[in-house]
Amino acid sequence: MTGVQLIAFITMVVMYFAQMRYLQWFAKIAKNNKMHKRAKHLVWSGPLIFILGFMLLFLGPLIVLVLYWNTIEYLRRDVKKIIKSKTAFA
Repeated sequence: MTGVQLIAFITMVVMYFAQMRYLQWFAKIAKNNKMHKRAKHLVWSGPLIFILGFMLLFLGPLIVLVLYWNTIEYLRRDVKKIIKSKTAFA
């Protein structure tokens, strides 16, 4: 069972880094510097905050979740703007 858990953990870590890279890529396309900087920063600080905060009152995962959620919210807003601008020209 621990082998399956280790594979699942490694998969989640790889997915996290892939998502952060995707957010950076999309931020460049959408020309959103704030989202690009945050995604670039979360690549290394997210796991660090998660680990250190997990040891301190289990707040690290919650903090990283909020930061990640805000970054996804920026993505959602940018996608809505792009869709709205495309429909305005159509």
